[in-house]
Amino acid sequence: MKKKVDLLGIIKATLGTFEHRQSFTPGMFVPLEPLLLDLGYSAAAIYIADDYPDRMHRVFGYGEDSPFPGLVVMNKRKSLHKELEQQVRDVPGVMTAQLFSHDRELGAVAVVHRTPGSPASREAFSVLVESLSVMAYIERIRKNDRREREEREVFFAQSLTSRLLVRNVPKVKHLRLGCEYERSLEAGGDFFDFVPGKDGTLLGFFGCCSGTGLRTVLEVTSIMRLIFKSIAVSDNLAHILRDVNRYLVRDKRRAYQASLVAFHVDVKRRRLRLAKAGRLGMLMCGPGVEVVNLTAPGSTFLGMIDKPEIHEDEYRFEPGQALFAVTEGFYTSRNCQKFQPDMNWFLQAVEATLAKKRKIPLVNAIFNDLTPCAGPDDQPAPSMLALSVEFLR
Repeated sequence: MKKKVDLLGIIKATLGTFEHRQSFTPGMFVPLEPLLLDLGYSAAAIYIADDYPDRMHRVFGYGEDSPFPGLVVMNKRKSLHKELEQQVRDVPGVMTAQLFSHDRELGAVAVVHRTPGSPASREAFSVLVESLSVMAYIERIRKNDRREREEREVFFAQSLTSRLLVRNVPKVKHLRLGCEYERSLEAGGDFFDFVPGKDGTLLGFFGCCSGTGLRTVLEVTSIMRLIFKSIAVSDNLAHILRDVNRYLVRDKRRAYQASLVAFHVDVKRRRLRLAKAGRLGMLMCGPGVEVVNLTAPGSTFLGMIDKPEIHEDEYRFEPGQALFAVTEGFYTSRNCQKFQPDMNWFLQAVEATLAKKRKIPLVNAIFNDLTPCAGPDDQPAPSMLALSVEFLR
């Protein structure tokens, strides 16, 4: 290399590329291409070792007919760098080096000289390798920190969800209560609770909040706390939903929306009061196994507008009748893509279950007969919650 190499310039250019980045991406190394070309490299490639100890991926490269493979997998060499070196040993003008820091192989870099390498060019290459090793080490720390933080959040969110949902349903005279909950890989926003009254009545709420993860679960706890606060001052179910809506609308930064059903069963008067908002699926199953769909298509989610139209409906609730409700995750968790456009198949399943003699709650019996499935495009299904309230004959 004839001209003098600015070693400090190489360090500044290399580390400056990484200074404001959060992770290794193919695009982050593109600004280094002019520097590598100026150093006389007709082709170059940068590799980063992933979480597996026996392979590394090429995250950057240029040069027509590049001789460098996209993936290096350990064969019988002592290191991934040695494996790469073996694969490109016949390429004219090639130089390779290991990205290494704190006794750990982090990746490799490979270049092809246009002209035979000089001592100055080799020194420049050595400085470049040291700078890239620093980048790889910093990214490794960031990646581990993010992973540990995410794992802690997932563990805490799932633990909190378990406290909210995995509980025994209460026993209420003349009523049979049931619940089915299926957790997704990420903690979801499903929630419910039953509040038996001293006079034999039952108050309950059931819903889901948008999003997944710890923040959503914490938002659910706030919604549940607000519901109990509203219950203490009013028995108006529509008023409870309006309180939740005001809470969600008040702080626009939250950007959370919720579906919610509040219901009250009075066994003595044989009356069911119901207030709902959002997109929860609900069925009323009556004597003679007829099924009435109480789902409100197009109903406004709580948290969308300041004053949604929410009202309380009242139904006769006779012995043999049941209320059945599911959250939105049900549609993909139980192969229910046909549920929304055509409910006949599901209504038939409910009617068949009602006609059977059973000793378990309706929701558990129904789900024993439904086949689980993966989500769309083979993605994991979201969390799903379902419950039933039956008036025993």
